[in-house]
Amino acid sequence: KSLPFTEEEKKWLEKHKNLIYSSDQSSPPLRYRGKEDGQYKGIIVDLINSLSIQIGRDFYFKPNNWWKESFVNSIDDSIKFFDLIPSKERANKFIFTDPIYTLSANILKDKKSQDINSYMDLKGKTVAIPEGDYSINFLKQKIQDINILLTPDIKPGVNHLMSGKVDAVVGDEPVLRYYINNYGLSNKYSVLSNPIYTKKAVLAVPKQYEELVSILNKGIFKLQKNGRVACSRWVSKGTPAGKPYRRPNHKKWVGWVVYR
Repeated sequence: KSLPFTEEEKKWLEKHKNLIYSSDQSSPPLRYRGKEDGQYKGIIVDLINSLSIQIGRDFYFKPNNWWKESFVNSIDDSIKFFDLIPSKERANKFIFTDPIYTLSANILKDKKSQDINSYMDLKGKTVAIPEGDYSINFLKQKIQDINILLTPDIKPGVNHLMSGKVDAVVGDEPVLRYYINNYGLSNKYSVLSNPIYTKKAVLAVPKQYEELVSILNKGIFKLQKNGRVACSRWVSKGTPAGKPYRRPNHKKWVGWVVYR
């Protein structure tokens, strides 16, 4: 899995120039669009930028409004890929690269809710979860009596929690902590000390483009070899949506999501 590419891989890259990273823009600090400059930013966006440098190929960025839209195949000649936690169900539609980072899910709750201390305590509760999130099937397999309210992303779920419509919000831990820290919620709301799970995330590629997986894996291997660590606090210039990435961002990494 080490560079350089084989002749077949080089020919494939030459033939397929429109490679697109297409995920959501509503899960800060992982992926989001900057309010002031409109740039597509975030920990994972920076990670994909770094991967493009290792591969030596420009990736285009086309952010979706919501994460679930990432599952929709391209209707043109572009090849879309995005990051997710793999599952048997998702393997019916996509093939996966090697793990590229790890991600934890957690529960956001009102501090007064002393009866919620683990995901098993969500039995009989109403919980807001972004539609399409891995945690939905995870919790359904673990808990029989749970009422899940699907939301487009984390923010509506947080609003439902604040209004009392739901008992808790489940989602990616970095995103939950972002809302606590940036929306003045830390006095009343908190996440659990221990995550629901910590899983390895991969890049998902449509099954008809199996050749791209080996190419991406070589870039991932190079990132792992460099021992890079991505995190939740950084300085990033961002990437214009719909345009290729052409130069490295200047950023400061401080721990949380690890390349493995």
